[in-house]
Amino acid sequence: MWKKSVKPKSTAFKKCQLKTVKGELPNKFQGRLFRNGPGVLARGNQLVSHWFLGNGSLLQLEFYDKKCHAQYSHIPTPRYLEEEKANSIPRFNPFGMLKKIVTGNQRLDETNPANTSVLPLPHSDVVYALCEGGSPFRFTKGTL
Repeated sequence: MWKKSVKPKSTAFKKCQLKTVKGELPNKFQGRLFRNGPGVLARGNQLVSHWFLGNGSLLQLEFYDKKCHAQYSHIPTPRYLEEEKANSIPRFNPFGMLKKIVTGNQRLDETNPANTSVLPLPHSDVVYALCEGGSPFRFTKGTL
């Protein structure tokens, strides 16, 4: 059922200014807002087995000078790059993966989708995309 509610792959876009539909942003309204979630749910004709397993994508909204700019990108984790190259999705079995991790046959970072949360460091251009299954994936304002 969930497969009918989402697009198989979101569309990334470079930084652009968003149009204000009604009213205006206050002068002092400045800063950045980040949202992270599964954005790549398919390769070719294969869908991931659950949307929680989709590779992460990151949305940044930046407010300054009474304007809002947005940027959206897929997170180039090792898993994302491998799937992009092969144009296929390995079937992940969370319990099988857990067994491989415990026995040392699998590293979490190899399957980390970086699709759960985001952590911007205060007073910095560094942002981390997070998932419970692996190391944080580091971005800077220039690499987003």
